[in-house]
Formats: sequence, C-alpha cells, structure tokens
Amino acid sequence: SQSLPTLIQSGAIVLVVLAIMLYFSVWMTLVLLAGVVLMFFVAKRFGGGSARYFVKQQRSVADTEGFVQEMMNGQKVIKVFCHDQQTKDGFDVLNEKLCESATGANKYANIMMPIMGNLGNLHYVLTALIGSLLAITGIAPLTLGTIATFLQMTRSFNQPFSQISQQFNSI
Repeated sequence: SQSLPTLIQSGAIVLVVLAIMLYFSVWMTLVLLAGVVLMFFVAKRFGGGSARYFVKQQRSVADTEGFVQEMMNGQKVIKVFCHDQQTKDGFDVLNEKLCESATGANKYANIMMPIMGNLGNLHYVLTALIGSLLAITGIAPLTLGTIATFLQMTRSFNQPFSQISQQFNSI
C-alpha cells in the first residue's frame, strides 16, 4: 500500500528534476548521472543479498510452521512414545535456521538506507567539487548560482532515488 505510491511519486520527482538539470547544464547532469549509476550498482548489490535471505527466511518460516503444526496434531503420539526431547531438538534446529535467515535478511535490508544516504552525501560533495572545477577551468559556462542550483537539485534527485531503492528492497 505504501511502496507503489512512493515509487510513482519518486519516479515523477526524478524525471522533473532531471529535465531541469539538463536545461541548466548537460555536463553537470552527466556528473549527476554517473553518481546515480554508482548508487544503482550499490543498491543492486545489497538488494540482491537481501532478496536471497528473504527467500531463505520464507522457506524457514514454512518449515518451522509445518513442523509445529505436525507436532501439535501428533502431540499424543509424541507423549506416548517419549519423543519430547527429539521434538524439541528438531524445533531448535529449524528455529536456528529461521533466526539465521531472518538476521541475514534484516541486516541487508537495514543497511540499505544508511549506505544510500552516505552515497548521496558523497555525491553532493563530488558534484560541488566537479562543478567548481568545470567553472574554474571554463569547460562549462557555470556560475555560482548554477552550481548552487545543481547542488539543491542533487539533493532533490538523490532523496527519491534512495526511497526507490528502499522500496525495491521492501518489495
């Protein structure tokens, strides 16, 4: 219920900001897009790790749930044949697998946003640095106002991209 509207809103913001950036400076837009490509590869790397563990987690949940249901239905048989300890040991093994997969899934899912935020900050600094170098060397006709506008648009561009990557991670 939240992922799809956020995805649509963030996509629209990215497209509008990209069009405005192209209007101001193609060179600076290329710098921005290079940073976004880097962010995309990092998001793909960590998102893929998260997805792998989420699949393992769902399988472990199914195995554990099936085991519990069978043991609840066969509780009298377990008591009659004194299989209490074997049943507990079997549950402990399944529960440990579930814990490991859930920990792995949440580890990747929870580090995605801080990594994307830090990459966004690094991208901001690199945009300022490269924009200044382009203006000083005269490669691109940039003014201080244009660079300041680009820096603001870099923030506006990175924030939805981070949200999109987090939503893909959730999906």
